[in-house]
Amino acid sequence: MKESTRKIDNALARIFTVIGKILKVTFYALIIGINGFLIFRMLSAGDPTVMETMMVNDRTAALWQEQGEEMVVLTQKQYLLSEDGRFAQSNLRWLPDANQLQITVRYNNSTVKGLVEDFLMPETTEEDEEVIIPEPPNDDEDLFDITLVKVVNLTEEEKAAQDKEALEEDALGDEGESAPLRHEVRYTYSASLPAEKLMYNYRRLIFDDIDLSDAAELYLEFYYRDAVDYAAEPYTELLIWHSATTDRPYELTKHDIKALDGGAVNYD
Repeated sequence: MKESTRKIDNALARIFTVIGKILKVTFYALIIGINGFLIFRMLSAGDPTVMETMMVNDRTAALWQEQGEEMVVLTQKQYLLSEDGRFAQSNLRWLPDANQLQITVRYNNSTVKGLVEDFLMPETTEEDEEVIIPEPPNDDEDLFDITLVKVVNLTEEEKAAQDKEALEEDALGDEGESAPLRHEVRYTYSASLPAEKLMYNYRRLIFDDIDLSDAAELYLEFYYRDAVDYAAEPYTELLIWHSATTDRPYELTKHDIKALDGGAVNYD
């Protein structure tokens, strides 16, 4: 009887020893896995290097040729994400001596699903038994029309003229909408560079002939490429510059200098 009990105790001890070793290995594997995941996220975080590097068109190259590392480059940081969280902006570079602005935009691949729901889904009724979800555009073209919008406050003279016009309309009995205290100037980009990383799509853009002397704010506006109507609300917008925020000097990186030394690039 004692021998039988001893055998059972030894068997249980071996079982508990094996279970302990399994738990120990599992614990260490879990720790290694978590640390590996965190390290991967740290290494993969951030924009691709090409999306952080200065683009160089003819105007950028000419300014670099003239000024070299004395070239003035400014930056400003606003809130990165759009209200819906689908779009982000980063790496703004403002070259005042070239009237050029560069910016990177990013959107998640899930944004394509949003496009399907917002623009491509067929109208349905309760009687519809099956809804066929159309495929989103699958080509090399940009999904979005992206433009830069400069918001300009009216000058005192413009406000006075506006007030005079409003008084004349009141005298005639006309009641219209309140006149805006600002107007907008829209710019299209002169160069675009695409990139992808993990679940994100990127575009780095150059806007030329930008005058910020009268600007109050700068926005990027996004329209689905098959539903562009600048008189309508954009699909989303991003504030990228504000006159009340101080511009900060940007220090060129080794990647920037290498790109600038390489001369103008044709981004078509």
